[in-house]
Amino acid sequence: MRTRRPVTVYLDSSDFSHLSDPRATASLRTTRDRLLALARNENVRFVFSAAHMSEMAPVEARHAHYATERTDLLVALCRRNCLVSFDRLMKAEVSRLTTRSTAPVEAIVDDGTWFPDIAQIVTPVQALGAANAVKRAGQDRGLNRKQRRTLQGSALKGGRFRPRAIDDVAESTLDDILRVYPMRRQDADVLLQFMAGRASAAQAEEAFLESLRDPSWMMRWFADHHDRLGQIGEWVRGPARNRAAQMAKAAEAVTRAMEAEERNGGRSSLAVHFTAAGWGREQDTLLLSAVKRLIDQEDALPLNWADATDVDTYCPGISTGFRVMHSSLRSAFGARARTPGPSDFVDAVHAMYAPYVDLFRSDRYMSPITARHATKYNTEVVAKIEDVPSRVEALLART
Repeated sequence: MRTRRPVTVYLDSSDFSHLSDPRATASLRTTRDRLLALARNENVRFVFSAAHMSEMAPVEARHAHYATERTDLLVALCRRNCLVSFDRLMKAEVSRLTTRSTAPVEAIVDDGTWFPDIAQIVTPVQALGAANAVKRAGQDRGLNRKQRRTLQGSALKGGRFRPRAIDDVAESTLDDILRVYPMRRQDADVLLQFMAGRASAAQAEEAFLESLRDPSWMMRWFADHHDRLGQIGEWVRGPARNRAAQMAKAAEAVTRAMEAEERNGGRSSLAVHFTAAGWGREQDTLLLSAVKRLIDQEDALPLNWADATDVDTYCPGISTGFRVMHSSLRSAFGARARTPGPSDFVDAVHAMYAPYVDLFRSDRYMSPITARHATKYNTEVVAKIEDVPSRVEALLART
């Protein structure tokens, strides 16, 4: 029986790749074995997040085998222990800030609910309901099967129903649904029962969620459908890709403005913002502005104070993720500029979870940046995967 809070460990996505590689070095194999042994200790808890799932999903068929291997290791270490998706985390932290609640956010769950709010997509139950409505509409019009299929094609776009098409759809089958949705066979059987009227919509929705909560199944489905992920792929991968593009565009625009001013013979008036002090002040201002926008989006209570330390206190995940992103963006400016890459925003999403774990793994570039902002939450940031087992053992000895 567990008598103390477990030491919680968050690994970097690359760790699962390197440790599961059949060609791993002897040192990495030893590290993997030590981590697996620690995972069997009831006082140690490895956790994963939606950011891991996004990065692990294969984009080409030739990568599918590696994706399943690293996910199998993730499951062996973490089981279903995961952090809530960052949209849920931000909503909870914003509520905590506006109400000044001292109750901590429950950021870790043990049921595998790693994914974003399901309301963001059309679920298989909703799709079947709309498809049945379309089928009835086609039959009422006297359309044959081919004509109903044509009607369905005009109603669906990228796995979603086109505007104004919900009332006007076509026929769909379970096979059609399973090509769009990652459902295990036993969960798809519940969907069949729902179609036959022997299971409720709630039971069918829960079956779909159970498939999503199985990382190994999800990764195998991603591998089999890498070329046609539709709304599910966009739901998992889209936020990181879109945000990285926004970061790169903003960095490029400011760099061009600075270079243009300097070519005109003077030191850029923008340069003052990129000193350590100026960058820090700008970071506080932008953090508070970002949180206010989140509050408006959530229709939460108004924010009637303007101190970034309040955000640090009540929204540790938002604060850390934003500050890590902003601090890493600084390297995009100057003579030795580093162009923001697609992984930068994903690294910032990972960093949102740092305040909620005891030990957080990050790469050598991001580790000092993350540590700068996460240490105040008593999180230890580790730059090398080989150092993780000994650091976990040290934390166990200390608690």
